[in-house]
Formats: sequence, C-alpha cells, structure tokens
Amino acid sequence: MASYRDSDWRCPPAYTAAGDRVPSDQKLGWLREAIGEAEQFLKTQRAFMDMDRALDVIGGVSPSDQRQARSLSGLRINRAKRNVREIVSSLSNLRPMWGYKNDNHDFDKHAVVLNKLVTGWWQNTFADRRVRQALQYAMVMGTGYVSPIWKRDFWNAGRGDIYLNVYGPRDVLFVQMPSDHNIQGCYAVIIRVRTPIHVACAVWPTLADKFAPTYVASGALRRGMGRVTGFVTPILRRLGGGQQRREEDDTPFPMLDIFHTYIMDPSINLGPDPIVMGDADTNFSYTVPVYEALMETTQYDRDTGKKLMRKVGREESMLYPARRRLIACPECNLEIEDGPSPWWHRKVPVVGFTPDDWPWEVCGYSAMRDMAPMQSSANSLMRAIDDASNARLRPNVWYDNNVLAKSVMDDLDFRQGGQSVPAPIGVTGEPIKAILDPRWYQVDSSIPEFIKFLYEQMDHVSGVTNMTALAKARQIPASESLDKLFEMMGPLVQDISRGMEAGLRDLGEMVKCLFFQFYNAPRRVQLLGFQDGIVEEDFDYEPASMIPSHVLGEPTDSASPTALWQRARWHMDNFVFHVTPQSLHQITQMSRKMLYLQLYRMSGAPAFPMDPWTLAKELDITIGEEPPATKNIMQRWIEWRKILQQMMPQPQPGQAGRKPSGGTAPHLVQKGGRQTVAESR
Repeated sequence: MASYRDSDWRCPPAYTAAGDRVPSDQKLGWLREAIGEAEQFLKTQRAFMDMDRALDVIGGVSPSDQRQARSLSGLRINRAKRNVREIVSSLSNLRPMWGYKNDNHDFDKHAVVLNKLVTGWWQNTFADRRVRQALQYAMVMGTGYVSPIWKRDFWNAGRGDIYLNVYGPRDVLFVQMPSDHNIQGCYAVIIRVRTPIHVACAVWPTLADKFAPTYVASGALRRGMGRVTGFVTPILRRLGGGQQRREEDDTPFPMLDIFHTYIMDPSINLGPDPIVMGDADTNFSYTVPVYEALMETTQYDRDTGKKLMRKVGREESMLYPARRRLIACPECNLEIEDGPSPWWHRKVPVVGFTPDDWPWEVCGYSAMRDMAPMQSSANSLMRAIDDASNARLRPNVWYDNNVLAKSVMDDLDFRQGGQSVPAPIGVTGEPIKAILDPRWYQVDSSIPEFIKFLYEQMDHVSGVTNMTALAKARQIPASESLDKLFEMMGPLVQDISRGMEAGLRDLGEMVKCLFFQFYNAPRRVQLLGFQDGIVEEDFDYEPASMIPSHVLGEPTDSASPTALWQRARWHMDNFVFHVTPQSLHQITQMSRKMLYLQLYRMSGAPAFPMDPWTLAKELDITIGEEPPATKNIMQRWIEWRKILQQMMPQPQPGQAGRKPSGGTAPHLVQKGGRQTVAESR
C-alpha cells in the first residue's frame, strides 16, 4: 500500500458502493501508516525530546549515576519532584463555580437535575483525582488528557458510571491537526489504549482466540537494556532513532495496544435504500436516509390536505454525523469494530490540559525542561561537598611499606577512633602522611549559597511560590494578609487557571451528554430522590428518558418521526456548561463570599433580597433543602421572610440594637487571637 500522503489520505470506507465490507487489510494498512505519520509529527515537538529526561528526573534516575564510581557520593535531593507535586496538588484542588444554564425556561427542572448530577458525580467518582493524574502528565511531559466514557462495570458488574480515562501525550495521536491545535478539528484522532489481554477477551469474547499480547514478561537483561536506551542522547531522540522507550513498556503482564480511532468521515448515503447504522438495540443506532430522496414533513398542504414533501439534505444523509470510530489492534492484524461513534456529544472523547502552552507547540512545554539542568547542577555540587567531607575524614595517604604492611593499611579506617596499629619499636618520622593538604578539601562558602540560589530559581521558574500563595489564600486569613497573598499569586496562577477552565468546560459538555444518554429515571431517582430526579419528559412517549419524545412543532398524538439522536442533539443544545472565570482555584471566591455576606446583611432592610440557602451554598455550608418550588433567589427570599414571621418573635421597644450601615464590605479582622467578620455601623 502506497503512503496515504502520496495517494489517498482518507481512511478506506467501511463498505463498498455495492454494500460489501471493505477488506480489513486496507483499513489496517491505513491505520499503521497514520500511526507512523502521527508519531513522526509528535517527535517534531520540542516537548518530545524532554519526556524521557523528565521521567528520569521525577524517578530520581540520572545517566551520571551509571558512570560514577561507587565510592563517590550518591546524594540526591529531588527538589524538582517536590515542586511538581506541590504545583499539581494546588492545581488539582478544584472548587469551581460551574453549572448548566439554559435560556428556555421550560427546561429549568432539567438544568437543576443536571447541576445536582454533575456535583454528585464529581464527588462520588473522585473525578478530580483523575484530573490530577492528567495534570501530572502535563507538568512532567507537557500535556495530559482525560477521556470521559461510560464504563459499564464502574461500581460493580452491570452498574456503570461515567469514568475518566487518563492518557499521556504519547498515547493520543493526531492526523491532520489544524493550526489552532484544536483536537476536535483533526481529521482523525488515535487513542492508544494499553489493555490487559484478559480485559480484551472479556469485552470482545468472539475475538479471544485472535488476541496476542504486544508486551510480554521480559527478562532482567531486556529490562536492563530498556533502561539503558533511556539514556540515548537528545539528538538521537529528536531524530527518532530506534524505538522510543515508554515507562509502561516494562510490564511483567501480557498486554496489547488497542487503538481507538475517531475519524471525520464525510460519507453520505447515496442509495438506493436507507441504511441502519449501529446495533439496533443501542441508544446510538439510527437510520440514514438516501441523499436527496423525498421524505414527509410535519406540515400539510392547505388545498389537498396531504403532508408536504422535502428533499433529504446532505447533513441528514451523513453516515457518520457523530464521527466514525475504528477500533483495531494492528499488531494482531485485527479489526475489532468499525462503525459510528457511540457518544451523543459527537466529539472525540478527549480533553487536554497544557499548563505551559504556546501557539507553536502542540504539547506545550514540560515544567522539567527548565528545572532539570538546575536539579542536576545542585545534585552535583551537593555530592562534591559530600565527597569532600568524606575525604577529610578518610584522606588519601602515603605510607612507609617498610614500617606498615599493606594488610594493616587495608584494615585501618581513619574515620574510626580507638584503633591500634602495630609497628616496630623505635620507629621515627612519619610512617603515614596525607597526600594532599587538608585545606584542599575545604568547601568554599559560596557553594552552599549557590545551591540555595539554584533552589530559589527552580521555585521561581516553576511557579511553585505562586502556587503556595494560592494554597495559603484558601485558609481564609485576615483580610490584609489575603490582599497580599492575591498579589503574590501573580498573573501566572491566573493564566494557568484560566487555561484549565477551557478543558473543564469541554469536559462538562461531554459529561452533560453522557448524563442524557445513560442516566435513566431509575438511576436519577436513586441518586437524587423521586422529587428531584424526575422531570416531565420521563412520562411521555419515551419513558425514563429526559429527552423529549417530540421536537417543537411535531404532533404529540403519535410517535415522533425524528430520530432519537436528532432529538437528543436538539434538546442537549438547550443547555450550556458555564465555568465562572477565575473560580477553579477560588481566586475570586473570597471576595464573592464577602459580597454575598454583605448582601445577606442588607436583606433585612430590605435593600437586597438574599436568602440563607444561597448564602450557605456560597460559603460551602449545608443547612438543609431549599423550599420546594423555588427557582431563584427572589422566591427563596420570600419564603425565608415567611418563615421568619412565623418563628421569630417581634422585637420589644428599646431592644433593637444599632444595625450595620453596610457602608463597607464585610472583612475579616483579628480580635484577641480569633477571627471575626467586621463591617461599618
């Protein structure tokens, strides 16, 4: 097969014009070349040549350790690893202000259900820890990815949930990436999934006899050679010489690589008959009409009373409106699946996080790129100090072999006291003498200062100082300290936080569609209760689904002519996942909390309606359920005033104290070793 670059860049179709399946060899050949092209593109990125070195630094491995003598110091203080851990810890400590919003108030209940579902899912599935793993990839290797999928056996057999797969930059490959580096704009995105062979056999039992492990148990020699190849020069790495070493390649278990390829296939149904795509018993199956064929509409001709007809457009006749998914194992020469993507969101299920992103680098830059040389220099100097101290205690010496035997000198330890050295009586002179003056091993005072300087620069270039200020700001100190900490954060933290908002926004959109696709009524009732988990659409022509059984304008006395996936697309587009800017890491929450507290203090005037449930939500306090049938702050405030009138006694004359004036915003002050909220009176 000729290179698809020179002949045909498109993936071979699944079926021929006659309706026969295209041989698997053609598609596997295209996939192998696409993987090769994508890997070559990845090797052109500057972050690629830093990946192995960054992994070595994090793992405490250095090429110099293999070359130095065993008698020399092996001291190592991994400051770079500590910095990365602190940065990842701060960035993954997410308390975002996010949620689903809608303009069509007929679906307000749906938005409420979605917001409760995403909060419960985020907390119960520990999704933030999966994002943390993606950030670990990002800080060390430049970019990390999460992939939201429906895992059928997440909790136990048969009880699934939304799960975030995590991938590094070597496992997500791109074919024809646009200049804006938008993953969703690629012609094809290839995800390499390292899979234990027993899992592959369980998922595709009919192909169990065809699976063969790509990675098998390796002997000590092979594992040792694998580590040695990690020390190949950066020039050879950049040129792609030899097979690139991967940390996960060293496995004692039989594993294989299964590639999930999402292809932007523009094929349309040219006839002569409609085509059913996907398995009929799945919720992503649909029927594709013939291009430009006549089909009925929901409108009638006034004169004849017959339904009007229209031609099928190009978008309606697309075979893969939500992308095509090809699952294959090229090493086994095996095509596993080839059909429509099963996800209603119609996107490649991949969300990337790149803290140090640049418009000319797909993978961004690793935080280790700048820290690794300083880490190596600091370790080298500390080892030199360690060696110098040991040399002073065990100096190199001359000795008179006419006085002392070699065996005596071999047993003599100059660092140990209380030793007896046999020698002839009457020996004069110096039978043992230091070769070098002890001052030779004195450490200049500038060296420890330079090591300290290197550590300070590592903290500076990595931004760990700014991240530390972010962590301290969450502890809610006095207002004066809070202002200073916000200044210490600087623009770096805000820039990284803002960049993460884009990734989490895309993740929220995909998770939204997975809620609609897989969370049926029994599941929602189990999580939220009957009153909060059920919507009106659960009782229409298609029960237990939040997707309306009909779109606007369709008669509801019969089944809808619109396919489920089309109605789902129309309905899901009513909701948008919104992330409040600079809210991921509580950069703006403190001032927002103080604002809400001030508004609540003013609500008794009443100058502004503010209810305690809204305030408690902002302060992360649980005080009970909101009043039923309330949808906004005004309605909850009215209910709160009614409760006060029923429960609170009327103040007696002369008992009322001076009310706050509200002239300044509430702020934290120190009084006698404790913190309190103060405002003007």
